[in-house]
Amino acid sequence: MFFSLKGKIIYKDIETKFVVIENNDIGYQVFVLLNFFKKINLNEEIKIFTYFHHKEDTQELYGFERIQELEFFKKLLSVNGVGPKSALGILKQSKVENIKKAIINEELDTLIKVVGIGRKMAQKIILELKNKIQDELETKDTKTEFSNDSYVLDALKSLGYSVSEARQAVQEIPDSIIQTQEKVKFVLKKLGSTLGNRN
Repeated sequence: MFFSLKGKIIYKDIETKFVVIENNDIGYQVFVLLNFFKKINLNEEIKIFTYFHHKEDTQELYGFERIQELEFFKKLLSVNGVGPKSALGILKQSKVENIKKAIINEELDTLIKVVGIGRKMAQKIILELKNKIQDELETKDTKTEFSNDSYVLDALKSLGYSVSEARQAVQEIPDSIIQTQEKVKFVLKKLGSTLGNRN
């Protein structure tokens, strides 16, 4: 129903960590992650990725700064017994990539820290998501050279960097850098001494 929402922050609720975003004179109550909540300022214009939760007499909107957070949030909800509040609690623990690694490595303690997630539920989350996450990461690695960053990879390889070095550098490019030339500049700066030290 809703995929994203753009508007002005007109209210922040410190206790329950929701914000109200005004769009076309309508205020939308949106539950967000704690670290995102802290970054948001009143009267600030923001755009978030959203998930609309509708169950019986409950209608709630959840918002995320990054689309990767939204996608993983929905993946957590696919596990029977995990509701939006628990999924949000899991995401609050760390970055998405760190949580994925914890699931792959079967680190129960990371999940048990969340209120409402006991040992059995943590084991269930790992059982149902571990293989899916591993398959997803393997597919991502396979497609890296054929993605929009293929030009950057080719540029690095032409300068003498190995495929593994090039891939690692590309994976560290921030989402905020979109232009190809800027990506190349970033990875070259990241890699440091570059071609001169290789000859």
